[in-house]
Amino acid sequence: MQQLYFLYRIKVVGDTVCSKIINTGMAFILLLPIFFSLAIALWHVRPKMSSGKANNPFRYNHRSSSGIIKFKDNKEYKNHLAKITAKEICEDISNQIYGMNRNIWKSQQSIKTAVLFDLIGLVGFIIIIAYITIF
Repeated sequence: MQQLYFLYRIKVVGDTVCSKIINTGMAFILLLPIFFSLAIALWHVRPKMSSGKANNPFRYNHRSSSGIIKFKDNKEYKNHLAKITAKEICEDISNQIYGMNRNIWKSQQSIKTAVLFDLIGLVGFIIIIAYITIF
């Protein structure tokens, strides 16, 4: 209660530089989670090219974009496809499926975190509106 009285007194006392700094700082701190949410959302939409990384760095995954782009041209890619074995195909497929699944789980976690920051930011926005309206 004492803290609210202190904030109210600063607001009533006038438009001093100190009161403006405190009000701006409070607004910035209460809205900061929204900026975190935006950063997470921007990270989330960034393409993740790790789903096709093979365990062997000298052999590119023939099924993934990150693997295919490492071939010089279509001819080199065709030669690679003609030489691979069934074991290599299974390894590439399992690496790609596992990598895509890992990316999906990371994206789900980032979305949950962004939603939490949005909710915190919304509460902060409501506090700011209430503070402006009451005081």
